Amino acid sequence: MSTNHIDDSPRFDGQTILVTGTTNGLGRSTSFELVKRGVETLIMGVRNVSQGEALKTELLALVPQVTVHVFELQLDDFTSVVAFSNHVASITSGLDVAVLNAGVGGYDFKLSKSGHENIMQVNVYSNTLLALELLPLLDQTAKEKSRPSRLTWVGSFVQMDHSFTKKSLAPGVSVMNQLDDVNRFDKSRYQDSKLMTTLVVERLAQHVNKDLIILNEVSPGPALTNFGATYPAYFRIALSIAGHFINKDKQIANGVKKYLHAMAVVGQESHGQYISDYKLTP
Repeated sequence: MSTNHIDDSPRFDGQTILVTGTTNGLGRSTSFELVKRGVETLIMGVRNVSQGEALKTELLALVPQVTVHVFELQLDDFTSVVAFSNHVASITSGLDVAVLNAGVGGYDFKLSKSGHENIMQVNVYSNTLLALELLPLLDQTAKEKSRPSRLTWVGSFVQMDHSFTKKSLAPGVSVMNQLDDVNRFDKSRYQDSKLMTTLVVERLAQHVNKDLIILNEVSPGPALTNFGATYPAYFRIALSIAGHFINKDKQIANGVKKYLHAMAVVGQESHGQYISDYKLTP
């Protein structure tokens, strides 16, 4: 099913918007677009606070009247997610939009601070917890403004290359325990995490009133960012070479447009749906 392509530039005047993973790539570019499009308050969840503060300085130089908050968010740790959510709730009673952009990839198995396989922890478990923590703030704004708030989760088209058809999960056994098993880990774990994200969005949307909160997932498409820093040296070298032949800035700009489309253009028909190239994709 097609949605309307982003024709006019969406405006976010007077809105309070939260974006995670803003210090580089798509998150950084999205932050600049939001302040240029009238956002009143921007809340940034970042791993590196000093980099977040540096970005805040750049944003204020561009649009001095915007309010920008920078809070630490370590998605490899459930405790950090709760602390971040508490910080957000302490400075605002509501949110118009939340964009769960932060994520991680990689080819090496490691456990997170919370004791789970790290890619699943960051991309799925912690983002699910964060979404649940933010729902009351989104709900409050929807009721105050008599229109739906937005929760947009960043997915990826690479989920189509997941490993679950090759190595199915055993029934009757904890999924998390199986995914925490180093013997099950392979180089498709990032793809697996993005499929799991889609499944979470579909299921969570069944428990969220779309008249109050539109919950959707968007793929930005291919975009060369420093996301590859979590991959081995040979992979980073390949990305660097590819960068000489691909217009990285154009890729990121196109990805940001897709974010904005999911955040402000597409409507309730996108609730619980995965959006790829401006289309609702089953």
